Amino acid sequence: MKTHAAALVTVAAVLAAIIGCWAFFVSLRPCRLRFEPGTLVDYALRTEWSEIRDDGSIAPPRVREQRISLVCIGDGNEVALVAPGHERGEQVTLMNFAPDGTARRLNDEHLADEGKTLGFFDFNLLPLPAGSEQNWNVSLVYALLPPGKRQVMARVKRRSNSARPEFELKLPTVEWVEADRYRQVKNLTCNYRFDTARGVVERAVVKCDTGIERDDGRHCFRITVTLELVSVDRIGGGTAALRDLALATAAADDAVARRHRERLAPLIERLGRSGVAVPGLRAVADRLRIEAAGGDQLPVRPAPPPTPKAVSAALLPAAGTWTLQVASAPAARRADAERLAGKLGAAGLPAQVAASGKHVVVRVGPFATRDQLVFDRVRRSSGVLPIWRRTGG
Repeated sequence: MKTHAAALVTVAAVLAAIIGCWAFFVSLRPCRLRFEPGTLVDYALRTEWSEIRDDGSIAPPRVREQRISLVCIGDGNEVALVAPGHERGEQVTLMNFAPDGTARRLNDEHLADEGKTLGFFDFNLLPLPAGSEQNWNVSLVYALLPPGKRQVMARVKRRSNSARPEFELKLPTVEWVEADRYRQVKNLTCNYRFDTARGVVERAVVKCDTGIERDDGRHCFRITVTLELVSVDRIGGGTAALRDLALATAAADDAVARRHRERLAPLIERLGRSGVAVPGLRAVADRLRIEAAGGDQLPVRPAPPPTPKAVSAALLPAAGTWTLQVASAPAARRADAERLAGKLGAAGLPAQVAASGKHVVVRVGPFATRDQLVFDRVRRSSGVLPIWRRTGG
């Protein structure tokens, strides 16, 4: 050993240098978002919100857990986002992701200026560096904010260099007035980790404080949204059939939302013919087939485009009881609403018909809490996806 000590030290030094160089070049590997056609990326999205009391203490958090999927249906990172909508269960949104992480919705084959907000989460909060930058400024569009405030300048810092680099994004405080009510999003930070080998974001945590004015005064909440990668899979079969299913599902969802029943027949036929077995897309397609064939069962009225007010209402608690809205229709269709309420009543559910502006709505309740067993029972009896509504002040 003594005679070969120098040689062993030299070999060890060479190996250490090789490993160090390899680690250095890996750490500088470009961060580029890439989805191959036929790729299915599943994420778990967990949202926690806690009210900040007047004395500064934090109330126990409330939690909502969701599953979202990105299905690549074409070249150039063209994907179908399958995620819970604000009003009507899971929905399909066609999107395009740039290699730098920029996400934009695809409407009638034209790119919108913004992406899609999932509560307080937006994929645009995950920008990637052009090269090996350690700190940089980026202009992005945060879809949660009102139209005139969505374009914001963020500051991004690289927190670690490795095969899975980590980044931290910070946004300035944004304040605005909507419907004579003050709103605010402040101290927003997003910490995220990127997998350079697979070309996907592996984990992201968005934290912020938000303030809103209500009839009973101003309320402040602390928000934490965690995006966690569940799996990256390859879907078997040709991508043409996958793309056709995604396009038909998105078009049928839009037709149901806009009550364009004349467009539904060929779209529903396309959905029925498709043999692609993607659970998220198939679940949306099955819901649309139920809504389209509902007969006297009225489809749920479509949700308006996501707004900060709508998102806050969906995420943040208020006092009162709960009802399940089963359907909404023009006042001229009150007889249809009465028949649906009668059907629910025959099933032992406390259903009623109420006027809401120029529409009538079918509701079940009220209930003290959101009971999943009641929700499932109403869904089975009506054949449509009901919506929890907060009532009272």
